[in-house]
Amino acid sequence: RAADNLRGIDGVNALLQYSDLDPPEAFNEESDAHDDDRDKGTVFGSGWSSRGGTIIPQSKVLEINAKGQRRQMRTDYASILQQLQLSVRDLRMLRSNAAEIVVHASRVVFDLGELKGCIFKDRVVLLEAQRQAAQALESALLEHIRSHRPPNGTGFALSAFEVVLEESTCAVEMAFSRLRRAIDKVLPVLTNPSSRDAARMAALSRLLPLENALSSLRLRVRRVNAILEQLLESEDDIDSLCAVSSGGKACGEPEYALCEIAIEAYSSRLEALADEIDSLTDSIATARNSLEIALDTERNRMARVELLASLVSLPLASIGAVAGIFGMNLTSGMEEAAHAFVAVTTATVLVSFAAFAVCWRRYHAHGVRQGRQVLDAQAVKGALRLMDTVHHITRQGKGKPGMALREILEAHGVRVNNDRELAFLEAMFQGCY
Repeated sequence: RAADNLRGIDGVNALLQYSDLDPPEAFNEESDAHDDDRDKGTVFGSGWSSRGGTIIPQSKVLEINAKGQRRQMRTDYASILQQLQLSVRDLRMLRSNAAEIVVHASRVVFDLGELKGCIFKDRVVLLEAQRQAAQALESALLEHIRSHRPPNGTGFALSAFEVVLEESTCAVEMAFSRLRRAIDKVLPVLTNPSSRDAARMAALSRLLPLENALSSLRLRVRRVNAILEQLLESEDDIDSLCAVSSGGKACGEPEYALCEIAIEAYSSRLEALADEIDSLTDSIATARNSLEIALDTERNRMARVELLASLVSLPLASIGAVAGIFGMNLTSGMEEAAHAFVAVTTATVLVSFAAFAVCWRRYHAHGVRQGRQVLDAQAVKGALRLMDTVHHITRQGKGKPGMALREILEAHGVRVNNDRELAFLEAMFQGCY
């Protein structure tokens, strides 16, 4: 905690003392000719530098001022900490993987995943500028400076902050658009009953990574939106953003409102995007449920076919057992009986089909009981829905003595779906009318 309060060289020395590193050197400005003269084992050739026996990763840094002038350099985070006069807390935030925006009185430090850097009153410093997202942000900043250059540099920090938010928001919106197109191609295959099993399995295998990517995008959007909402709720952060934008001058109500409107606009876009992601997630869940229902229906159909085959095989097996017993090459005394064959055959067939009829009836009765249970559940649900209405009617005593509950409800325009629902209502309100 004490290290968080250090600034400048003191903060660098404290950080390096903790990490057993030597004090950092100043920025080394980069040029194409200088890069060619570097050996492969140096900072520019390998992207790493060695200090005190410890390897420090190098980062490409790009600085753009309010006039549109740019300067590239390559250095490590310790030098960045010294040169930009950042705090150790800012350095830890920039090196972490979590999205964060910290507003100070003289700068805005942002880490939005692939976009990292600092915004000052007259310049923007982009870290890890070798990334494609940082290069796109560079082009957007230069285009914005050329077309909307503020007079005397005032308001540059707020404009640059809006460009950063615009690039970050557009990036997640485009990522969601691509994911939605890919998912929309997969979902119909899963929900189409005429799709083959091989096609469904292929679509399901493609859906799993798409769903994981959508979940990651949702967490990213929610995180950035939460950061913007925290900025809106903090008056100190808005005041600091106004101070950075105005170059340390006192901000009036219009400047304060402008900062709030800028942040709230992107927060609303991210909130709407999060809602769309949730809606698409619900569509995926619905498709999964439909697929599970289809598979359950198929399994139930196969189970019914197996059950019918078992019921049919029962009489056939009985007939085969009797035929096997009487077909043995053993003397039983019935070989010369006149009507033995007819009697045995008739009895075997009758007993077999009687057993089949008993089994079929029990199976059918079980299905009827299940259907009644479903109807009872629906009737209870409807009765609970009408319970408050019936309570108010019976409490006011609007029915005539001796009137049935059905007549009372019909007199007040309350519709009951079926007799089961009415029976549950009568059971609940027995003696109240």
